[in-house]
Amino acid sequence: MSQDVDLETLVQRLRRLLDLTLYEARLYIALLQGAKDPKDASVKSGVPLPRIYDVIKVLEAKGMAYRDPNGWYVPVSPSSLAVTMIARLEEESRRKAREMEQLSRELESLFERPRPAPMTVVRELHNVIATALDYFRDADRVYIVASSVLTSHEVLMELVKALAPHVPVLRVMIGGNVESGPYMGLSGVAVKEAKVPIVDELVSRTSVLLALTDPSSGELVGIAARGSTAPSMYFSALERLWDSLDVGV
Repeated sequence: MSQDVDLETLVQRLRRLLDLTLYEARLYIALLQGAKDPKDASVKSGVPLPRIYDVIKVLEAKGMAYRDPNGWYVPVSPSSLAVTMIARLEEESRRKAREMEQLSRELESLFERPRPAPMTVVRELHNVIATALDYFRDADRVYIVASSVLTSHEVLMELVKALAPHVPVLRVMIGGNVESGPYMGLSGVAVKEAKVPIVDELVSRTSVLLALTDPSSGELVGIAARGSTAPSMYFSALERLWDSLDVGV
């Protein structure tokens, strides 16, 4: 691959990641290549000389270049640029998260929550989490049993993080090799190791959600039910099992 192709690839990546125009990306790269004055920058970047002055001011405003007291402009180093841009992205993400939380609270005041269906089948992690919230958010205590499917750290952690703010007591029984440390810092969450063959499930006094893997696709499947005698039977059995286990791992 030639240098021109490599540089053009870098230009396109800069444009995509930093939301730059073509001229802005090309001029920043020209500065990195040591462009020492407007004419040199125009030659290296392909940006017309009359536009150089406008574009360099934009780069300066975006924190990508600054004026050298002894010369023209110099670029902010790529590593420094990455640090500042990542910080901005993280702050933007936090801002959007705060706005989403506020919006959800306002929307919840309008939402007449339907009673969960007696039984439902869902696929994919985000749908299983949403179903778990619908079936268990009003429970006083929920058991999560992780035997095989839920021993995926990502799956188990996402379930725990989603339910913890809504369930006063969340008890996790781990039958596989799962690190328990990250869950212990969440309020109301306790973890114990259960060295018995158990299925992957979430259980409250009134609801149960089985977590399975579709053998044909490897996709996570959740089967949720409520309103029958089965949840209360499972719940009582898990209560006894929990009390018989050693102190949390």
